[in-house]
Amino acid sequence: MKLAVESSFFVLSPRFLKLVMMAAVAIGVWLGSSSAGAQLTSASVNGTVQDSSGAVIEGAQLNLRNISTGTQRETKSNSTGNYAFLDVTPGTYTLEVTRDGFAKAQQSAVMLSVNQTAKFDFTLTVGSQIQQVTVSAAAAQLETATANLGTVFNKVAQ
Repeated sequence: MKLAVESSFFVLSPRFLKLVMMAAVAIGVWLGSSSAGAQLTSASVNGTVQDSSGAVIEGAQLNLRNISTGTQRETKSNSTGNYAFLDVTPGTYTLEVTRDGFAKAQQSAVMLSVNQTAKFDFTLTVGSQIQQVTVSAAAAQLETATANLGTVFNKVAQ
């Protein structure tokens, strides 16, 4: 028994090839977009640092510390006062801002979730000058051989 196969079956028309290519591209885009959404596993934090008059503060030091792991990330505010922490592992954080001449500002117990963008704007107030106080006192002289305690008085003649 012979099987006859028509040759037109194996010949693909340009219209059919175009349709197959469009379907393949559509499926690829659909699969790519659905898997890309599943790959997001981080959060981000951003905001602006300014002073009490509303002027932006460039060069403010920002420290983002994970409370449970102790890991820290640092950045500085840019010329427009903006800062950003990208690709942050979800968790609970403390965000601290410092700049010379200003009081330290802090945001505690910041909960970051997957795919969250948290915005924290800081207004720094002028800090008080740090005063260094040095306390010095001479220790009392002890006589270790006896139980006597003596003090020398200098009398100034007038």
